[in-house]
Amino acid sequence: AHALTLVLRQDVDPTLTLLSFHALLASRT
Repeated sequence: AHALTLVLRQDVDPTLTLLSFHALLASRT
């Protein structure tokens, strides 16, 4: 279960980073 959580987190983390990055760009424009 712990390993599964780590895998899910690894899968979600880049997505959240991308969303934050796009939000940053949107607020800068």
